[in-house]
Amino acid sequence: HHIFKKSKMLVDPSHIEIETAIESTATKEYRNLSRRIMSRESSSSIQLRQTIKPGKVTEGCLVCCYSPSFCPLCSILPCCGDAEYIQLKRAASTYIHIRENSIEWNEPAVVMKPGLCCGVDPCEYDVQDNIKVLYFDDKMFERITDQTRFCNECRTCMFGGRGESVSFESPICGGCCQLAAPPCPCLCVPVCCPSAFCPCVLQKEIYMEDAQKGLYEIKKVVSKAMKNELYNANYDQYI
Repeated sequence: HHIFKKSKMLVDPSHIEIETAIESTATKEYRNLSRRIMSRESSSSIQLRQTIKPGKVTEGCLVCCYSPSFCPLCSILPCCGDAEYIQLKRAASTYIHIRENSIEWNEPAVVMKPGLCCGVDPCEYDVQDNIKVLYFDDKMFERITDQTRFCNECRTCMFGGRGESVSFESPICGGCCQLAAPPCPCLCVPVCCPSAFCPCVLQKEIYMEDAQKGLYEIKKVVSKAMKNELYNANYDQYI
């Protein structure tokens, strides 16, 4: 049974949002009535449902050595990979977490540390976090597919790679186009157009060790959340 139930009104200049927090004898739920998927089983934490092994950055067959730690800039050479300390830190920072209402992943990038050469130090590299989150009610969850490239293992051995990939897309026009966000001049982009050439398209890609296993785990958690009235007001449509 519930000890108490209270509601509070948060007034914003642009809109009015109503939030309700319900505390029970066992736990304290956080309910967001304006956007149900933002609700949580606990008001003080976010539950972690599953962890997926991220893809590993692999160098191609031309790479025969690491860049020296005192000059990581050598990684621009075709025969040199990133410095060993960079590879270790990047691998330690990479993760994929399926949370109770969203998926979160980190694809860290390699950057130069601040210095005296045009504001940077080419002899000191570091790893910068690049964390992304997609909530289960996002348009991009309408189509989740395994987009691992053809002959991935062979191409990774020859040219390097980042593992297998799962794509999140926002299809429209019968699946022929995808949604795009401003400042893109067109609000829809043909599916044949790579996201690298149109960064404003609503599409995300996650690299993981096993795309089929990751796809199964993601869909399982999403399906369970969409059938829960805590996260979805129309949960009965999914039962």
